[in-house]
Amino acid sequence: MERQAILYPLFTMVLLTLTVVYAQFFINLHALRQKDVRLSFFKLFKGEEEAPHYMDAARMHYRNMFEIPILFYVLVLFLYFSNNVTSVDVILAWLFVGGRIIHSLVRTFHYDDVPFRFKCFAFSVIILTLHWILVMIK
Repeated sequence: MERQAILYPLFTMVLLTLTVVYAQFFINLHALRQKDVRLSFFKLFKGEEEAPHYMDAARMHYRNMFEIPILFYVLVLFLYFSNNVTSVDVILAWLFVGGRIIHSLVRTFHYDDVPFRFKCFAFSVIILTLHWILVMIK
């Protein structure tokens, strides 16, 4: 297995993260245009008015993209630079990214479906945990 193969799931995860970042920007812009919040709200994400539910959901999604995925990035870079990439590593990396993509879609379009969203989140965390354990015992 060529070690570059492990980078494709990483690149996909970066694109997903950037998509969420830009979505957050446009959601905030929409809230301003609709006068759901004032510009001063963005100073500390607090204001006299409470943020609309759709803004809170988007902000949580944005924040979530910088939590568990950090462990994925570290793992992929470790595998790449240690030149120790196997086909199992690539499969597990794609499974993690697939879980995160589905989780993002659920957060974006069905954020009130908490049980299904949790299953998607748990799937990706379990895959990542398994991957880390396999790497540690390699």
